[in-house]
Amino acid sequence: MSVDQLLARLEACNFFRTSLSPECYVLVFGSPEIKCFMRTFIEEILRETGRRFEIKEDLTKLRLKVSP
Repeated sequence: MSVDQLLARLEACNFFRTSLSPECYVLVFGSPEIKCFMRTFIEEILRETGRRFEIKEDLTKLRLKVSP
């Protein structure tokens, strides 16, 4: 499963809204609890798939940068 597919599926479940900037994915959350949960979830999934990534946290957003 690609990162695009994973994020599209989670967005369809209404965990967050996604927008794509030129260098990263921007995930916008409605709740700080869901943001914390989803950060941990996404980190674990990407670690298990062996992908290199970086997550930066803003007030209501996570910025996810995945290296090839």
